Amino acid sequence: MEVGKINTLINSGASISKEKLNILKKFIIDNSDKNIINILKEIMDEFENITYQYLSSGVISDISSSIVTNNINLNIYGKDNIKPVTEFDIASVTKLFTLILILKYIDKDIIKLDDKICDIDSNFQYLDYTILDLIKMSGLIVTDKRIDKSNNYNEALNILYDVHPINYNKSINNYTDIGFMVLSKVLEDINKQPFHNIITNFYKKYNIDINQMKDIIGNGYNDLLPHDPKARIMGTIGSAGIFINSINMDKFADNIINGNLISKNYLYKLSNKLFDKNHPNKSYGGIYIKHPLGIKKSSTPREYSKYAFSHQGYTGSCLIIDPLLKIHNNILVNAIKENKKKDENFYQYFNIYHEKIVLLTLKTYLINNNELNIKINRKI
Repeated sequence: MEVGKINTLINSGASISKEKLNILKKFIIDNSDKNIINILKEIMDEFENITYQYLSSGVISDISSSIVTNNINLNIYGKDNIKPVTEFDIASVTKLFTLILILKYIDKDIIKLDDKICDIDSNFQYLDYTILDLIKMSGLIVTDKRIDKSNNYNEALNILYDVHPINYNKSINNYTDIGFMVLSKVLEDINKQPFHNIITNFYKKYNIDINQMKDIIGNGYNDLLPHDPKARIMGTIGSAGIFINSINMDKFADNIINGNLISKNYLYKLSNKLFDKNHPNKSYGGIYIKHPLGIKKSSTPREYSKYAFSHQGYTGSCLIIDPLLKIHNNILVNAIKENKKKDENFYQYFNIYHEKIVLLTLKTYLINNNELNIKINRKI
């Protein structure tokens, strides 16, 4: 244990209350002479306990949750037939996977941030917004009809092709799925293959498996299709449709932090504040950044560094990444109620669970582990 690591946390931009600071200092003193495995066993006991309480809240039926830091990977999973390999529908967290893919294409000079969509793909003849406009969700673009009310794929695609701006004020950012749906279709035009294949094959190169569909749960749907109605009609799209397990979500976060998936030039921009008026806690692709009021306003904890960011999907699952402190969490859940936006209890219990996970993560961060790679899975 190193007291200096607390200073590292504070110097990184972490905002830690006096109460939590005292808890961390006491944790160091109480565990200074203990073996790492014994410390981790106690953390896992606490991790299991708070996860069981979350499961017992009545707002989720299944969970797989991870804490990763200092080459230590802790995973708690349950209930029923849930395993570490069980895939969850992550809904809008798909946008982060699409964003990273787009930025990779830009790094490879296949596309440019200032390329206009209508110039890349003539099907979008009314959309003269740039790629940068779409990933920043600048202005406002709309379709004349609702895509989620379409009867089939072709009808949905034709509605999407007619997307057009109704607000050219690029200083106003509006959170929407449409831009990322457009980006997935642009990639299809470039690669001449379905977006599902593009994104699946891309991440496969980094040993990250998505949409394996071998052991999945459907977030309330017996047919195990995505929750998002647009993805149910069109398949995997830029804004939704990815199923993934905790193991591969951890690999995804590790590859981001290690610089394999995204250059540092872009990585540290992901925590930039963009949505000044409509969503003061969002950045590129609608990802969450830190908010002064903490996780009641953002799924990115105040206690992580200034470069931390996260994304949470409509189905309740969440991924949190801190590229500076090199820590990350994922909380994959099967929510009981279909529409959590109308379920105040979901966020009440999610925030309680999340706050406790953050404190456990900081404790794990303080453990010295320079030589070992430790992975512990435990089923509730």
